[in-house]
Amino acid sequence: MERKIDRTDIVREGMQLLNQAELEGVTLKALAERLGIKSPSLYNHFKNREELLGILAEASLANFYQALFSAKNTEEPIKNIRLMADAYLTFALDYPSQYILVQNPNYWRSKEAVEISNQIVSLVQDELQNFSLSPEKEIHFVRLLRAYLDGFSSFSNREAFKLPVSIEKSFTFGLDLILTGLIEEREK
Repeated sequence: MERKIDRTDIVREGMQLLNQAELEGVTLKALAERLGIKSPSLYNHFKNREELLGILAEASLANFYQALFSAKNTEEPIKNIRLMADAYLTFALDYPSQYILVQNPNYWRSKEAVEISNQIVSLVQDELQNFSLSPEKEIHFVRLLRAYLDGFSSFSNREAFKLPVSIEKSFTFGLDLILTGLIEEREK
């Protein structure tokens, strides 16, 4: 007799599988084996692998939000943005498969996933309130920061930085340039 499973079991084991395997390794068969059940039993909980990945994307977004939110610990907006940027890179490097789900809206199948994504953007927007940017410039800054962090994270995950200079120093250098631009924009 198979054991009874629920969404909590699926998310817990699915996230462990996601963290141990590349995204391609997250299959219904692999998850069923982890849960000690037969693959067809999973269809009682979701339709297909894409729906499973949607469930895992929502959990990944929540984990990502928590990592960024927990990084903020000061009243200084620039320092908080820097701390969140560090947390962003750490999350992307420590949980590369979760990071793929976080960065690809095609996996966000629930309104909760979209809401968490909006909360992530709001974390940065909250820090920008002290800079009196126009709404348009605020969006430009959020996009610039996200593009920088995603690019740096993606290159780091692929081990594409081969030049003999500290990757950490390069990350800080680029972030400093972006934040200097933000400070200069406030002073205009």
